[in-house]
Amino acid sequence: MPISAALLLLSAATFVSLLAILGQAFIAVEASIEMGEDMSITDRLIVFAISVLPAPLLILPGQIHFGARHMQDLLQLKQQLERFSVRAAETTCCSVDHCHPFTGELLPCDRELIFHTLRRWDLQLQFEQHKDSEDRPDGREQYLDRFDLLVRSPPPSLLTTVGSGTPPFHYIAWMLAPSQLAQLPQILHLGLRGSRGWGLWQWMLDYCKFPAISFFAFATLVLCWRAGASFPRQMPRWTMVPILELGAVLLVLPFFMPYPLVRNNVEPSSLAPAVPLAFMWILVALTYTWLYRVRNPQCCGTPDVETAKGSANSA
Repeated sequence: MPISAALLLLSAATFVSLLAILGQAFIAVEASIEMGEDMSITDRLIVFAISVLPAPLLILPGQIHFGARHMQDLLQLKQQLERFSVRAAETTCCSVDHCHPFTGELLPCDRELIFHTLRRWDLQLQFEQHKDSEDRPDGREQYLDRFDLLVRSPPPSLLTTVGSGTPPFHYIAWMLAPSQLAQLPQILHLGLRGSRGWGLWQWMLDYCKFPAISFFAFATLVLCWRAGASFPRQMPRWTMVPILELGAVLLVLPFFMPYPLVRNNVEPSSLAPAVPLAFMWILVALTYTWLYRVRNPQCCGTPDVETAKGSANSA
């Protein structure tokens, strides 16, 4: 993944963690009311402000803004790879004429070091490929051309992941795991205590909605990044961000609402809530399958890898 994705994933993890805190806060409020502890309106407003407002007001706008910029960079990936030339790479030492700007010390040339390393790697590869034949690499200065060709024809698996704009799934799973596991002790406590008249299995069933919501919320963020990248560059960010925030809410609410509607209108012992819960997880699976299969053709067309390799070997 691009280096710029690190901060984006950190903010996404913060956003999802705030959603998890929201869930825990409302469960705690319900539990306190059930135990006869009356909460004042002021206390409820404080809980709401702490648990709800930071996510949409502070984290989500920045997520959409920087995510759209990140996706726009990925849309330029195909053109950047097609024009790649190691000879055109800029180095700091050459820009200062190999003289340290403060001490005046002579600086070694990074460009020469890089070219020397590429030449050594290329010779090793050529000898390995021809070790069973009488032909030997002639050492001509074509190793830079071969390196350029290899960069211009990356593996399709790399283009599929990076081109989709969606981080690898194991990144997402590890990112979401802490906030989801942190809710488990509270759920176990409520289940063992028999809160709401539910047994432990009802609470564990209810717990399964939290990771589903988190996975779908992150997928919604990725969709907002893609949509933001497709907006005209002349469109002000302060106009684009609220539109995409509204779109994210309109996606998440229909995803989540069927479950509480069924859960609150059936007997505690009923298995009916498992039906919308199962649909939530099915929708999560279908959404991520689509995210990884669909990629912008401007970002990553399908390269002819075999042709590129043949050209590299013949160069």
